[in-house]
Amino acid sequence: MTLVRRLALLAWADKNNAAIIEDDYDSEFRFHGRPIETLHSLDTSGRVIYAGSFSKTMLPTLRLGFVVTPPSLREAVGVAKFVTDWLATARDPRFNRPYTDLVYQPMLELLAYMRANGFKTFIVSGGGIEFMRPWTEKTYGIPPEQVVGSSGVTKYQMRPDGIPVLLRERKVEFVDDKAGKPEGINRFIGRRPVFAFGNSDGDKEMLEWTAAGSGARFMGLVHHTDAVREWAYDRNSPVGRLDKAWDEALRRGWTVVDMKRDWKKVFPFDP
Repeated sequence: MTLVRRLALLAWADKNNAAIIEDDYDSEFRFHGRPIETLHSLDTSGRVIYAGSFSKTMLPTLRLGFVVTPPSLREAVGVAKFVTDWLATARDPRFNRPYTDLVYQPMLELLAYMRANGFKTFIVSGGGIEFMRPWTEKTYGIPPEQVVGSSGVTKYQMRPDGIPVLLRERKVEFVDDKAGKPEGINRFIGRRPVFAFGNSDGDKEMLEWTAAGSGARFMGLVHHTDAVREWAYDRNSPVGRLDKAWDEALRRGWTVVDMKRDWKKVFPFDP
C-alpha cells in the first residue's frame, strides 16, 4: 500500500471513528529505497492496532506474537482478548464442546437467508455487550456494531498525555431484557424491526413492539422441547422461562417453533 493510500485510510478511520488492525510484516523487505512507514507509525489519532509475529520474520517454529495497542483502545482490546481466550478453552460440561459450537443450525440458516435477501440482522440479547461483541461476527455473521446487549456505565476521560480513553465504572447502565429490549432497539438501532425471534418471557415486549408496526411483520418464538438433543423447559423453568410470551403468541397467532418436532438439526455438529 502506497504512502498516499495509507494516509487516506488513516483519515477515513479518524472520520468514521474506526479502528485498523495492521499486520504489515513484509513492508521492510524491499530491494531498493527505504521501507514505507507503517500505519502505526503514521497514526496520530490512536486508530491503529499493530499486530505481528516473530514466526513470520525469524523462524516458523517460534510461535510468538505481539500486539501494540493505542491507549484509547487498550481496555477494549484487553476485554476482547479475555473473552476470546476464555472461549478458546472453555467447554460446555454436557456436550464437551466449545460454547461457540452450541449455536442453532436453523438460526444460522435463517440469518444467512435473510442477509442474502437484503435484510440487516441484529442480535438483541440480555447478555453483556462487551462479552458478545468479540465473537458474534465469526459465529453468526453479525458485526459488533449490530449487537445490542446489557452494558455498564462508561466515562470519557482525557489523559494527561492528551489521549482520550473510556473508563468502565462499576455501575449498570442498561439491562437489555423485557421492556429494555424495545428501548434498546430504539436507542441503538433506531428502527422498529419487521422480523423478530425470541425464546423466553424476556422477549415478549420486543415481539409486541415489532407487532405494533405497520405493514408485514413476523414475530416468532422458539420453544425448547428437545431434552435429548438440547434442553426442554418452559413455564416452570427458573432460567429462560417461557410462559406469558407463549400465551400471547398463541392468542395473537405468532409463530411458535417446536424444537423437537420442527428442527431436523439443532446444532451444526448434529448428524
